Amino acid sequence: MALFGTQEWLNEFKNALNASASYEDAAKEWEGDFYFIALPDETSTDEIIMYLNLQYGKCLEAIKIEDASLRTPEFTVKGPTDSWFKVATNELDPMQAIMTGKLSLKGNMQKVMKNLKAANELVNSLKLVPTELPKQ
Repeated sequence: MALFGTQEWLNEFKNALNASASYEDAAKEWEGDFYFIALPDETSTDEIIMYLNLQYGKCLEAIKIEDASLRTPEFTVKGPTDSWFKVATNELDPMQAIMTGKLSLKGNMQKVMKNLKAANELVNSLKLVPTELPKQ
């Protein structure tokens, strides 16, 4: 089981995405990159910045970033670590989290909504990664 937000966890997430025929099919027309940012909260004192480069049904990069100014991804999804952990462990639907303000999305929402099946398959792959919350 990998600790959420570590490079090991990101490697497992990337492998799950790239092994998913469902994700590959749903995202075959998707081109875009993301920052997934987990903010400090009662579960973690550190900000965790994760970069994903997603191209045509494959994850080309999934890396932990120390400085958000190093890249300028098309999308940023940001929220407390606890909300991210609940999404990763299937306790919280990511679209519900965005709609209720538990996560925020910066970027072209129309593009995301047009590719909702790809977004859902990305989350399905995320749920396959055994995830542990970092200890305080």
